[in-house]
Amino acid sequence: MARTKGSKNKKKKGIIINCNNCNKEVYAETSRIVRKKFCSMSCRTSFNRRGKKNTIISNEKNRLSHLGRKYTFEHCKAISEALKGKSNGRFGEKHPFWIKDRSLLKDDHRNRGGQLHREWSNDVKKRDNFKCRINNQDCEGRIEAHHILGWTEYPELRYEINNGITLCHAHHPRKRAEEKLLIPEFQRLVEVSLSN
Repeated sequence: MARTKGSKNKKKKGIIINCNNCNKEVYAETSRIVRKKFCSMSCRTSFNRRGKKNTIISNEKNRLSHLGRKYTFEHCKAISEALKGKSNGRFGEKHPFWIKDRSLLKDDHRNRGGQLHREWSNDVKKRDNFKCRINNQDCEGRIEAHHILGWTEYPELRYEINNGITLCHAHHPRKRAEEKLLIPEFQRLVEVSLSN
């Protein structure tokens, strides 16, 4: 027999064990003795299913047995107390993430995607009747509210409705250089819509 490059004639160490399902003898390497209990996946599957009811039927029986069950007030209270115990009483003001100033729950502090940004976007779209301001044969895709003067360069104009324009996905500028070239045109379109 010719030896291939890199192969070694080492004898593997292991023992012979019996399959837990069919009792067939199987060779198991020393590193797998603990895990090796079956001769094949089919034996493992049939062993795991042995003696168990069909789960679909048992689940349906379980569902039907609880269907229409009415719980007493005391039972509901006991369930509620049991669930409270699982959270270790860490709910409401005792929870570590509780915020005392409830006004902070409005996500106004977030940049884009916050509540103020969503409101601004909806106001701009309403002003433009949910249509692209360019409105020609090339219009396609979803409409988007676009900041005419940039979000980062003009933070004081972020939520100014007159600094926004509704554009379809096809007309929305893809690059910063494009955006800067189109600023005067977008401002003219917004002024036209304000005068109407």
